[in-house]
Amino acid sequence: MGENTNLLNVSETEKFITDYKAVYQAMTAKHDCKSRIFSRKVKVRLEDIIDLNDRVTDKLRNYQDAGFSISATASFVGHKTIEFSTWQEFEKHKWTESSAINSITIIWEFNAVLPQYGVPQKHVLVVKIADGLKPEEMLNVVFAGKLENIEEIEKQMYPVVARVDFINYVLGDELLNIVEEWDSGLETQDGEEYVFPQCLVKNRRKFAYALNYATNIVTLICCIKIIIFLLKSYSVATISELTIPNLSQVIWISGFLILGYIFINKISQWLANIFYRVLGEETMTHVFSLNKGDRNIQKRIDKDVHKSKIYVLGSIFGTFVVNLICSIICAIIVK
Repeated sequence: MGENTNLLNVSETEKFITDYKAVYQAMTAKHDCKSRIFSRKVKVRLEDIIDLNDRVTDKLRNYQDAGFSISATASFVGHKTIEFSTWQEFEKHKWTESSAINSITIIWEFNAVLPQYGVPQKHVLVVKIADGLKPEEMLNVVFAGKLENIEEIEKQMYPVVARVDFINYVLGDELLNIVEEWDSGLETQDGEEYVFPQCLVKNRRKFAYALNYATNIVTLICCIKIIIFLLKSYSVATISELTIPNLSQVIWISGFLILGYIFINKISQWLANIFYRVLGEETMTHVFSLNKGDRNIQKRIDKDVHKSKIYVLGSIFGTFVVNLICSIICAIIVK
């Protein structure tokens, strides 16, 4: 039993090194840090942010603290920023702004008193929720300040980013795991990858070609059937038995069929292009749903998603109708 207890004790050398490290880092403001990014396109409401704070504070209650503070910063469209020095200010704020929110950064600063060490160890958890955080910006994020101005090269979005500055690795990982679990429970956006099956989006070029080729094949078959029906109507055994009026009639009808084929081919291409373009468009997403500006954007996104569904289904239905009309006309002629 005594030997097992010794496994939980920290040697004097390890304690001295860790305490010295804590004092040194407190003086130099340099800490070990870890970051995690979460690429799920999520929708964040006020109650979700409150839930995240509850989870973090519940975890920190397991440790004796020697100083604890929470601050937050909200950035809005139009370069407006509101800073909250305490969590109570953030929680009491009336989100009535007409400008949509671009990002919210929450910082938890906690000085943990661990039983093994005599010096409080500072840990800082920063969670940034944003609409337009790009990979290049990720490398230049200053969580307590603003982002550097850089060009938007990549389209991939990272709505949630978490970073922890720590001395104790266990507590640092626990805090990041809390954010990860919180993110996995958030509602997803109705982006294009959720509106349409992912296999349809990835293979949209193949499906668009299939729609176009299907119409061309059906139209070509109908044209061939009409010409064959016309030739059989002359009741001749060979082409050489056709008269000049017969040939003239065949040539004229073939010309009209070619024009019809070209016209239907253009319609088919137009419908296939609609199918391909809509599936290839990146549906706009907006992370937040807190104030009036956010809700207006969410409504506009819902309308755009609805239009995308109509366009895709319309292109498929239009292709079916064109093929059906061609088949009906052919059946009436050759009947």
